[in-house]
Amino acid sequence: MAREEHPSLYRQYAVPHGTRQTRLLHIKPAASRDAQLQASMRICKIDSPGTTYETLSYVWGDQSIKKHSITVDDTHTFPLTEGLASALRYLRKPDGDLCIWIDAISINQQDKEEKADQVAIMGDIYRGATHVNIWLPGPTVPAASLETTASLKSVFSFVASDHFHDMPGYSKDPKTGQLVFEETGEFTTAWEGFRLVAESPWWTRAWTVQEAILPPQLHFLYGTAEPCDFDIMAKAMDNYWRFGKHLDACCTEAILLFPRDKMDTLGTILDMVGHVGSLFLRRSLGRGRTFDGRDNFYMIMRAFASRSCLEPRDRLYALWSQTVNDSYRVHKLSYTRPLREVYTEVFKCMIREAQGHPPPYPGIDFRVFFGPDFGPGGDRPSWVPSFAGGWHMESVQANIRRLGGTRTFRAAAWKKCKLTFSGDNELHLDGNYADRIVAVGLPLTTNELLHTGCKAVFDQWREMIRTTKTATGPRDKKLASLLCGGIYFGHLPRRKRLAKNTSFFIRKSVETHWGKVWDEIGLQMMANNELWRRAVRKDYMHEDFHEFWADGDFKVIEDIAYSRTLATALLDRAMFVTEGGRMGLCWPHAKAGDEVWVLYGSKMPFVMRPDGEAYNMVGDCYLQGAMDGEFARGKGMRLVVK
Repeated sequence: MAREEHPSLYRQYAVPHGTRQTRLLHIKPAASRDAQLQASMRICKIDSPGTTYETLSYVWGDQSIKKHSITVDDTHTFPLTEGLASALRYLRKPDGDLCIWIDAISINQQDKEEKADQVAIMGDIYRGATHVNIWLPGPTVPAASLETTASLKSVFSFVASDHFHDMPGYSKDPKTGQLVFEETGEFTTAWEGFRLVAESPWWTRAWTVQEAILPPQLHFLYGTAEPCDFDIMAKAMDNYWRFGKHLDACCTEAILLFPRDKMDTLGTILDMVGHVGSLFLRRSLGRGRTFDGRDNFYMIMRAFASRSCLEPRDRLYALWSQTVNDSYRVHKLSYTRPLREVYTEVFKCMIREAQGHPPPYPGIDFRVFFGPDFGPGGDRPSWVPSFAGGWHMESVQANIRRLGGTRTFRAAAWKKCKLTFSGDNELHLDGNYADRIVAVGLPLTTNELLHTGCKAVFDQWREMIRTTKTATGPRDKKLASLLCGGIYFGHLPRRKRLAKNTSFFIRKSVETHWGKVWDEIGLQMMANNELWRRAVRKDYMHEDFHEFWADGDFKVIEDIAYSRTLATALLDRAMFVTEGGRMGLCWPHAKAGDEVWVLYGSKMPFVMRPDGEAYNMVGDCYLQGAMDGEFARGKGMRLVVK
């Protein structure tokens, strides 16, 4: 065990394991913000009625730099980082104690057994708080910067209003009567407050997720700035989604006039608010979304993959309060077991949760295997993800959108399989071989998407296509469809959706039981609810396609739906070409010689790497000519995945 910084304090306030007790701090009042921080400590059973306390959510920063301190019980001096000290000074009351739970102090961070025990009940600790104070400044923000008259809620309030053009800066041109936008002084002032929220490192920390979704109230704070409650952010997020559906012509016009870079920033923050808000709302109402997998733990992990932490296990444990399925009870939180064992055991729990898909959509949700974290290498089986955090937020959003769009495909048709484990390392499943990869191109990263453009990547893809055998036919059509990944972002009107579902039901009922057809229609409707549908010719043969393919510049695309479709399909993906002349999109670590398989039960094909008589899983992919059951024949082969 590492040397304890405060052994006498934690011995005096010992928390026996398994007793559901924790430590609370009572911060003493002070008239001056510069006064020394003083507190007393108490042991509290979190289930005790009448216990009232707040919590603090903040960015830890470098724990080796602690220039400040708090005096506990007049005898113990507890060192503090700059960020924590600043937060406590601004939260401290001028009169009356502040009862608060703070993870860095309330848990003995050097005692791994105590830490595991406290993390296991941390969800209940936050759930029992009156509210959480979300401290947005980073750990190294100068004290002078905390003195500000900005408003954190101003932009959110405008977006939450009835019309997007209520935002400062919009006006009618006196000559033409057309709506125009200008970055006025009022807009700049409002945006400055929003920038304090948007640029906060708080959005990157893994632990802040459960700290935000479990307490009944959330208060966002930044020094002396006007605070913002989560309710106004949630209302802004709802309106943002409504605007995105183009239900109001005036709002659509206003959004098109808004600066693209600022709209991207606003959308990114509101998407993150949406992920937090959806969990917050469903938990508060006591209703989950297990029927569509929305609340499955692996989906929550994907939604917050941009968050990072110092301890690799905390990629899982920081969200452990969201493991609502009984499958996870077999895992006991541990900071002493080998990381390989922890990751493998937890991912088996995820698979069991995905296998427990309730009626009317039975069978395993193969999306548990979708994502970039799989593959050989590292101290784990290839079918166990690395659970790497710190993704760029654009990558997170693209991956989440892809997960929604995959429901529109039917790579395995009506085929299902039963996954089984052999020992700790092997996974057994059924599937059919589809093709072999002969070339893999460069990936399109966030750097190309946001900064340099895609021309260099597209030039390499063009050369790869030229020098390898590809299928005959109208190449432009195949390329345009490929760049969209076979799907398109857009709402399908109710009449068209009804006609499409009716046609699908009539055609497919002759192939299998009508109940399976109805289940499939339900999955298609879920995708449409997330604004995804299968792309048709008029979607992917967009008027901007040729210019985009030639120049690789997203800025030439004015159509937001087409731009979002391309970013969703291409970000972090690489083009590949197969022996059969097909083209597809895969994760960048695929390579020539890998095989494409249709795994029974999956909506998407998978890239698999031969390893003797077994295989390593590389990851899901999109392959033209394999997305509608073309290779779902017979019983399939039993694969052993290591």
